[in-house]
Amino acid sequence: MAEMAGTRGETILLELPCAEQFVVWATRTWVAGLKEGIARSFSLQRGFDLAGIPDGLNARDGLLGTIATGAARTIDIRCVQCRWFSDDERAILAALAGCQTGASPAARGVFECFLVPAAARVATEQADDLACELSRAKLLLRQPVSAFPKVVSIAAALARRETVH
Repeated sequence: MAEMAGTRGETILLELPCAEQFVVWATRTWVAGLKEGIARSFSLQRGFDLAGIPDGLNARDGLLGTIATGAARTIDIRCVQCRWFSDDERAILAALAGCQTGASPAARGVFECFLVPAAARVATEQADDLACELSRAKLLLRQPVSAFPKVVSIAAALARRETVH
């Protein structure tokens, strides 16, 4: 990146509610494990156990595996220590929040901005599964459905350029 992270009005991760921080942490930890060749992180399993959703990690694995293999472009998932929250991480959270509120078609629209069509369909089904697990544990994501047009426009803009962290 040519400019310092956070200089473009990005959100600081610690400003997010607990449920959203958990989802971002789990996403970043999963990606870090993928890069290091770790099939399943003990800390991820422990985190899901402590959150009361031991089966949620399977849903997270499926969703992120689909995103990793079905991406139409480079996805900006930050390192675990980064304090800034990327637009792609925001899009994934918005899709999950949509699934929690019954707005799966809107979630699919978000996924279609950065995944190939078949992967977007599968990712939506997997996001529904993860959203159900999160809801059962009372980890409710606050992203309102009314924010989807903004998230989709951000994701579409990102689809036209490649970002790497």
